[in-house]
Amino acid sequence: MIHQFASSLHISVKADEILQVGGISITNSHLLGALGLLVLLWIMLRTRAAALGKKKPTFVTRLVNWTFDGLYGTVKQVIQDDVWAARVAPLTITIFFFVIAYMSIRYFINQIEKYPRVTFEEVYNSKKLRQKYNIEDNKANPYDYGYNFKEIEYKSGKIQLYGWFIENKEATKTMIISHGRGVNRLASLQYLEMFKNIGLDKEYNFFIPDLRNSGKSDVAKTKMGYCFGQDIFHTMEMLNEKFGKNNFTLYGFSQGGIGSAIASKMYIKTLRKKGIVIDKLILDSSISNIRKRIKEDAKKRRVPKFIVSVIVRIFNLRVGSHLDKLRLSYLLKRIPTLIIQSKNDKATTYGMLMEEYNELAQNENIKLKVFEKGSHTRIYADPECKDEYAEAVKEFLTN
Repeated sequence: MIHQFASSLHISVKADEILQVGGISITNSHLLGALGLLVLLWIMLRTRAAALGKKKPTFVTRLVNWTFDGLYGTVKQVIQDDVWAARVAPLTITIFFFVIAYMSIRYFINQIEKYPRVTFEEVYNSKKLRQKYNIEDNKANPYDYGYNFKEIEYKSGKIQLYGWFIENKEATKTMIISHGRGVNRLASLQYLEMFKNIGLDKEYNFFIPDLRNSGKSDVAKTKMGYCFGQDIFHTMEMLNEKFGKNNFTLYGFSQGGIGSAIASKMYIKTLRKKGIVIDKLILDSSISNIRKRIKEDAKKRRVPKFIVSVIVRIFNLRVGSHLDKLRLSYLLKRIPTLIIQSKNDKATTYGMLMEEYNELAQNENIKLKVFEKGSHTRIYADPECKDEYAEAVKEFLTN
């Protein structure tokens, strides 16, 4: 039987504060507007230089010229007075280009930070999603895999989160299994079956959260996994305060993978003060370098380089100017880590991972397991990889 869970939709339209200058709050809307204006000014100056023959025409300058001619013709048709048209056209056309620049930057920032939340009901009611999550029609929660559990409600800052807690009274270690972008905790259920099959189901307590913007948890920006790191930190904090758990293994997928690495590195001082230890990390199909991932996605979408440069600078501010640290070669090293990757992964590519791993290869704490088959976060789901995957996880956790 499929169990139904109610989830309420909450969308915040409040602008996010980035910084304060002289007591004045500067929001993301202010920043995007200012940067949109700068981009517009750059485009106009470049187009002018091309028109005067000082610069080689590019696709952008040709597009601006073509658009300008069309808009100027429209203004002349509306006003029907060449003198007044010449006076009015520059202002109206400038406003048009400003709006286009602003909307373009805002669109691509949203592509990085936001995506639709997938609820339980959507998965239960979709055969395609159940196949994607690798769950059978009659499986809906840990109980269906032979685990007793509690539904836990807790906060990550102001964000409401939910999760399943499976407590084994004799276990001293706790495994947090964190999903990736665009899914929810139902995608993690299959790994409960794996732990049972490899005989480690009694060795750990398990916590499976809906991180922000997933399942029952609040709609919120995830910032390419940066905010998942915050959620995973608060998950450990909650389990420590409410249930006395202080030894954790973080098992993350895609953005949940980079989020786990962020939690282990960037919150280390607070964790130590609370007596919390992260024993091991398992990162499956993890984003390996957020800056490079943004640029790679932009290249696929053929976003002009100058817009990408602006977007990267805005995003860096949004993540507390930590963008250069959001890469595995910085975040890992200290904690024993198993990195699992498919060469067929189109979302978090093998090539990008290897650029990061080459800086870590000499570190004995870092283990890499590469599969020829499987796909993004679906290596274990591939029948040809399943047993080898499970054995790699077992060997890492037991040695």
